[in-house]
Amino acid sequence: MTNVPADTTLWALRSAVASHYSDRAFQRWSQLACDPDLDWPAVARLALGHGLGALLYTAIAPVSGPAPPEILSELKQGYRLAAAMNALAMHDLGAILRALDKAGVEVLLLKGAALMNDVYPSPALRPMIDIDLLIRFSDYPAAIIALSAIGYEGTEPEPFQNLNGLYWNELLLHGVQGTRSQLELHWNLLDIPHYAARLPVDDLMRRAAPLDVDGVQALALAPFDLLLHLCAHNLFHHQGLLWRAEVDIAFVAERYRIHTGDLFFRNLGSDR
Repeated sequence: MTNVPADTTLWALRSAVASHYSDRAFQRWSQLACDPDLDWPAVARLALGHGLGALLYTAIAPVSGPAPPEILSELKQGYRLAAAMNALAMHDLGAILRALDKAGVEVLLLKGAALMNDVYPSPALRPMIDIDLLIRFSDYPAAIIALSAIGYEGTEPEPFQNLNGLYWNELLLHGVQGTRSQLELHWNLLDIPHYAARLPVDDLMRRAAPLDVDGVQALALAPFDLLLHLCAHNLFHHQGLLWRAEVDIAFVAERYRIHTGDLFFRNLGSDR
């Protein structure tokens, strides 16, 4: 095959993931999947290690390349687990949103909670560790009371006084009963005062679009705000190295037709 980098494992994973939104990547992936020398175990390990196993699994069916049965079985297991875990998280999110709505707290979904509901074609394709929500800092006391009433507790002390909400921007909450999901409650988009002061939550919510979750109305970031947050979060919190974030960016770009090129792993080798 021509124009294939030396690291064919990475090249194959890039192509498999990008095949969901790029015709060129789909053609490339179709060729790679049929290559008898493709190291399927290595591709699967790389995908699973970066939370991309479900995307690899769903990229295999449309091509004729025969993945080994044990690889398919492992990926299928991961896909089903992600689907089940996300279904539980969405159930929890519905209860959280109802409690906050009753308390008069307007909520904006961040990261996985928004992406799996509005960007990815299937919730199972976007694994989620915790639920991220954005509220106004002025609603923080009412939100804590409402969440406490349904069994959520903060496990970390407030690090220092934060009267205007600029110097730390989130609280980690855990459900103390049953299988409740971990919840991160934010009141600024970024936890850097310079940017927090320049990205008012009121403006974000004014531009946001309504999103229905389990019959409850919430908000999702406007497309360019969403891209900004995903890029900034990856840069500030993961030094620009989180592959999962790059995939999110590519799917958002395709969903909103901001750019339809092959964006995935753009920093890990040129798409020649």
